[in-house]
Amino acid sequence: MSEQPVAVTVEAGLHAEQDLLAAVCKGEKEHGLLFWRP
Repeated sequence: MSEQPVAVTVEAGLHAEQDLLAAVCKGEKEHGLLFWRP
């Protein structure tokens, strides 16, 4: 399964990182990997 790249703003990328980190810290996800380039 491959997902297409999505253009995001720096603000949206930072928000996605914060959301992923929060989900991992709460135990909602075991791990996460997010690639984005500001």
